[in-house]
Amino acid sequence: MVRNEACDPARSRDKLYSKPRIFNDLLSSQPLCFNLFAECCPATSVLASALIRDLTGGRFTMVRSVEFEHSPGRGSPQYTADRSAFDVFLECETCSGRRGFIGIEVKYHENLLGPAARHRARYDEISAQMGCFAPGVEKDLMQAPIQQIWRDHPLAGITRIVDGYEMLSS
Repeated sequence: MVRNEACDPARSRDKLYSKPRIFNDLLSSQPLCFNLFAECCPATSVLASALIRDLTGGRFTMVRSVEFEHSPGRGSPQYTADRSAFDVFLECETCSGRRGFIGIEVKYHENLLGPAARHRARYDEISAQMGCFAPGVEKDLMQAPIQQIWRDHPLAGITRIVDGYEMLSS
């Protein structure tokens, strides 16, 4: 599965697989994604849908597709205008029969202490549009070590807005 995904030029187009790390550091985030979610492929498998249905308490009823290192618009100003991606992206059917998704960031042994990515005004625009962050908190969230995790939130928010996914309330 990993070789098919990471070494096929068509499948890995616009995906940032770190070679050879993906093959020889099996606890780093990219290989760990495959170790955790490869059994959900093909996405239409009964196992994938049963797993997600159970994990979400029935909020999602079926998995439609599974993508690794997925960004809906890598570098596009319509999205986050950066190279952020979800480690695993599950497109699902919600309990109301509409389109939904689960974006997953996997970390196990990475320390997240590297330098934070350059801040972009687009993050602030998306955060304001999402309306789910307390005023002024973004400054703290943009710092290492949680900055990469925070950047997934605006990516998830704008993906939902731009691509018309249902918003499920907690």
